[in-house]
Amino acid sequence: MSFRDEIEALSQKSSEYYAYPRPDLNSLSQYLKSLSIYNPGCGLPETRSTLSETDRTSSFAVVHDIATGRCQPFSSSSTGLTDFVGRGMDDHGPSVLFLRGHGSPEWLETIGEKYRVSPELYRRHLRYLEFSHNSGRNLHSWPSLPSSSARVFQLTIPTICTRNVSESDYEPEDLQSARQSMEEAMGQYFRQLRAKATVAESVVRKCLLLSKQYYVVEQTISIEVGPPGEHWRAIVWLDTGKDLSQSTQHGEPWKPFAGTKAWETYFFPVIVNLASDPSTNRPSDPTPYPSQNSVHDHTRLQAHPKDRNAEEWKAAQNIALLPFQYGSRLDKSLARQDTLYALGEVFQFSASAEVQLLNLLQSRIEHELSFVGTQGGNDEYRPISLLNLKYIKTQLAAHVQNLNETVDLLQNRNHLDWPHIKGSREESDTVERSANMLLADFKYLLKRADSLANQCDQGMTTLVNSSMIDESRRSAHLAMKVQRLTVIATIFIPLSFVCSVWGMNLEVLGSGSQPFWKCVVSAVPIILIALVIYYSDKDGSYFADDLAMLPMASHLTFLEFDSNSHIVTKSGSVSMPAQATNAPKIQPWKAMKSREEDPIPDLKKGRDDDDDEDHTAQGASVTKPMDRDTASKKLSKSKAKSDQSTN
Repeated sequence: MSFRDEIEALSQKSSEYYAYPRPDLNSLSQYLKSLSIYNPGCGLPETRSTLSETDRTSSFAVVHDIATGRCQPFSSSSTGLTDFVGRGMDDHGPSVLFLRGHGSPEWLETIGEKYRVSPELYRRHLRYLEFSHNSGRNLHSWPSLPSSSARVFQLTIPTICTRNVSESDYEPEDLQSARQSMEEAMGQYFRQLRAKATVAESVVRKCLLLSKQYYVVEQTISIEVGPPGEHWRAIVWLDTGKDLSQSTQHGEPWKPFAGTKAWETYFFPVIVNLASDPSTNRPSDPTPYPSQNSVHDHTRLQAHPKDRNAEEWKAAQNIALLPFQYGSRLDKSLARQDTLYALGEVFQFSASAEVQLLNLLQSRIEHELSFVGTQGGNDEYRPISLLNLKYIKTQLAAHVQNLNETVDLLQNRNHLDWPHIKGSREESDTVERSANMLLADFKYLLKRADSLANQCDQGMTTLVNSSMIDESRRSAHLAMKVQRLTVIATIFIPLSFVCSVWGMNLEVLGSGSQPFWKCVVSAVPIILIALVIYYSDKDGSYFADDLAMLPMASHLTFLEFDSNSHIVTKSGSVSMPAQATNAPKIQPWKAMKSREEDPIPDLKKGRDDDDDEDHTAQGASVTKPMDRDTASKKLSKSKAKSDQSTN
């Protein structure tokens, strides 16, 4: 049974008859059965020849021999597929098979049969095809359990991109419509990808818009580690293949805008720290690819971007060259014995790309929080900053999950069924030290991502609180205006009443015989009566507010009173009425200094006030603390006496 038939058989197992069905492989099965891209007339080369530099950089498969450090690329054309089929399996040592970009059904079926690839590798890496597959259902099987990542796992490679667009440092950027347009463009990109993508074409999983100037392209590396043995192998499938400028789709959001120059859109390279190799204690010096001259030309073009007005835009992602220069920083004798050490450069690329992204996100968070507390425009800025911080936190949450999976994998490395080194103590220490350094890097990234997410939470909380405070200030200002209007109405409404009674029958106006002083004499008492009613109602509400604050002290349980009416508190849960045995009535205005003060702290410091004042000089004595039973009895007696006195 061929590899394609095996996948189809697994995907067709029904839960009605099988305990372990795999309907999640249905999309992969249909893709492997789809039409070939090597149909006659497709224009692909059919004659074998030596690969040129362009063909080599467009290769889909690259076999890296760990023992010798040599790599053998296979072109993405049908000739390359034929050469790959005719190549014998490595019998002289372990190897790493690099796959670059999008894979055709023919390539995937050939590799699956030759290397006995796990279907899980294809299923995970080709998840982007599910965006354009309409017949499948979302089975919510992703992310999988950690145990399923023992042999197949993924790493994220974010690439920072910038456009020559001026951005304001004085106000946040409203990016909602731009992000919506980017999501629509990505949806169109995924719909075209399945039908139009060519072999080795680079794939983009996400495109994140962080500002008008900065955006991030996210890609994935899927890795499968084979069973241990002398001739173990690993498969590393990268999303990066041909340059993104050679994409066959249209309208990708990461490409330069129409009418802009090529140099105005720039993809940042992944900066990997070229520290001394831990095994050889010498700086690594990888050989440039494809040629030293081309690298020098590329450096010159990057150093003088404005001289490239006539040049065609290139993304120039340096990770696309990793399969051709892989192993330059590894000790080959150690790499052939330990898989994790052999894959160390892949982990380092992922960690370096992640730290660049986190640095960018931190700068964007600081930019959004810089507007908190500024004068002018706060009402307009806060909703924009709040949405931007929420967007950043959402992206951080996804990266935290990916970093957690990687940290768990590295922490359990000794329990994985991977090829492990069995050499001398010195070699084992070197490999273990390299693994610990990788673990420390990813732990740092995880901690940093969590910290940035917390900064987003705190920033959003601060923005919401600031909005609430401003709303309270506006409400208080409005209430003050309403109060002023009420005072004015209190004066002018009675005055209007008096004027309506007298009308125009005044001597001063020449339309009546009544003297003006009568109008004044009748108006003054009416206005005074209105003001008295107004302020008496205000005082009454003030008194009611004070009485309403008394229940706040109901949690003060064992209350005792001294002869000076000070309240002494003890812990407990029994409420004390306003009257107690041998205790005077508590007046609310004596228990609280003013309505603005918190009554509870004032009540709680009663005992401290008693200690400070010399009550013994006045012949006063403080009641001793009561226990729960005594307090309950006194409460009952006090209530009974109160009822008797009432009767």
